[in-house]
Amino acid sequence: SLTVDRANDTPETLAAYAKTLGAKPGWYFLTGERRELDPVLKKLGLYVELRESHSPIFLVGNLRTGLWKKVFGLGDSEEVIASIESVAGDAPTR
Repeated sequence: SLTVDRANDTPETLAAYAKTLGAKPGWYFLTGERRELDPVLKKLGLYVELRESHSPIFLVGNLRTGLWKKVFGLGDSEEVIASIESVAGDAPTR
């Protein structure tokens, strides 16, 4: 999870959020100044000029296979789950 809203999304807030979600090893929570995170966002193809213009995107990855997929977070819940499972399980999307 990546946020540029450092004022609200402090490391402590993100740690509590991770605990609430039951985040397992490999799920990272990153915050920082915009200038620090812009190169990361650009590399991931998620950069937007205005913070308010961002999309709720999940970037789901499987380190073992190297498969990564962008998933629209406000889509149909079954489609979101199917996309995540397809990356985690190395299966094609339904």
